[in-house]
Amino acid sequence: MLKHRVPSGIAMVAGLLLLIWADDRLGTRGTLPPGALLLLAVLAVLVPASIELAALLRARYDQAHAAVLYLAASAGVTLTYAAPQMPEPRAATAALGTVVAGVLLVAFMAHSFRSKNCRGATTAGGSALLALGYLGVLPGLYLLLRVGGPAVGFSPWAIAAVIMVTKSCDIGAYFTGRFLGRHKLIPWLSPGKTVEGLAGGMLFASLWAVIFAALGAYLVPDRAIPWWYAAPAGLLLGGLGQVGDLVASLLKRDAEVKDWAATIPGFGGVMDVVDSPLLVAPAAYWLLTLAPYG
Repeated sequence: MLKHRVPSGIAMVAGLLLLIWADDRLGTRGTLPPGALLLLAVLAVLVPASIELAALLRARYDQAHAAVLYLAASAGVTLTYAAPQMPEPRAATAALGTVVAGVLLVAFMAHSFRSKNCRGATTAGGSALLALGYLGVLPGLYLLLRVGGPAVGFSPWAIAAVIMVTKSCDIGAYFTGRFLGRHKLIPWLSPGKTVEGLAGGMLFASLWAVIFAALGAYLVPDRAIPWWYAAPAGLLLGGLGQVGDLVASLLKRDAEVKDWAATIPGFGGVMDVVDSPLLVAPAAYWLLTLAPYG
């Protein structure tokens, strides 16, 4: 599996860096609003992600519509991106309530009105809300960082650093667990994960957080994050990334499937790649907005 993971991983990192570079250039030149290109990329990724989530839910509950899940997820990410541009917090809160009501109504109509059957309506509504939050609001927090951080927002390179620190924990955990793993972490949920692997992965993530902080201090001194803040932040991001992976494992075991899909060689599906950064997003927002800069 490693022979497939390496080229796939390199291709995805290259794609992420190209996307970040393009968003940075277009935003700096004023060609597009900051984060607009990232929003379009997330909306594109949500297509296969929604299909995979719908397939998972159908495997367990036999009730899910990929189009409804995509509508819910795209509404969540777009609202989170647009919220800072609304005139006041009350408007953003009202918009959220409106989106929730609209998503529920569409889910109920798509399920019950088409089949003229009430059975499974609760599952259909719950699935839509899961997509709204899990696939919509959580990745939207990365876009919120781009447009709603201190002053005019964060550089997209800060977002890339968070994602790469989080994913570096996966790499560190894999190799540490493979060579040093002795004690199973949660055998009933993820038999392959070990305590040693988790510790090694978190330390690896912390190391990369310090490296990225040093690189940022060199390139943008006035927004430098001190190493003593970056090190524990990396530990937290890596640990939460593993929690996100375990949450995805929980969903897959509930549906009795091994992978979300088989679209990315060596990894599985799109959700097998993004499951860890999704749950990290709230912590990343607070860690970056509350960091002691300069």
